[in-house]
Amino acid sequence: MTNVSCDIVRDLLPLYVDGVLSPDSQKLVEDHLAACAPCRGCHEELRRDHVRRLGPEAGREGNVIRKLRRQIKAKRLRAVCLTAVTAALIAGFLYYEISWQERYVPYDSSAFYVYNQSLCVQQYYHPHCYSFTEDGTQFIYLTATVADNCRRQRQAAAAEQPADAYGQPFVINEPHKPEVYYISEDYAERLRQGYWEEYWGESLTESEYADKSRELLAELKAASILIAAEDEADAGGPADR
Repeated sequence: MTNVSCDIVRDLLPLYVDGVLSPDSQKLVEDHLAACAPCRGCHEELRRDHVRRLGPEAGREGNVIRKLRRQIKAKRLRAVCLTAVTAALIAGFLYYEISWQERYVPYDSSAFYVYNQSLCVQQYYHPHCYSFTEDGTQFIYLTATVADNCRRQRQAAAAEQPADAYGQPFVINEPHKPEVYYISEDYAERLRQGYWEEYWGESLTESEYADKSRELLAELKAASILIAAEDEADAGGPADR
């Protein structure tokens, strides 16, 4: 096969230029080209023609590759931005949940203390007060954030502050505030939403509305915990009046 004719080699040259020959056929053509100047010239012509034909295609291919690279970079950038936004939203949500979101605190006598004949609330609790009666009966409940609870626990562990520095007092030893009740979580939510408002639009006489108000007040008292009373020991609460 060393004396391959030029006709055979020239038949193989297009395939050789396209790079689709088998290794043996490719070596055969290359050996012949090394010894045959006319076939080398034919090969050069075919190669130049091949480059001319593929020039625009090669340019388009390069443009496609560059476009794909830009798309990949854009996708990566969007992914990074999305990740950053998601992280910021999560951080903001956690910050709100920890530092701002107040949660109802179930009644605990340790949340209160008596100072100067006043019922006071330990620091880092948030008191919510309601009064609906002419005699000044007061309804309260406490809320706290996660951050409040952590600060209060650190303070309790340190135990360095005097009692009068622990919180905001509820003055209940005056005659116009004979009783203080701690509201249940369910009724605290109902008070936030408007405990009496659903009856405001009804056509009730003054007497009927007064009866309904007394009924709602009795219901609220029954669902709450009496924590202080003016002239009697409180019902399990912190202040002995």
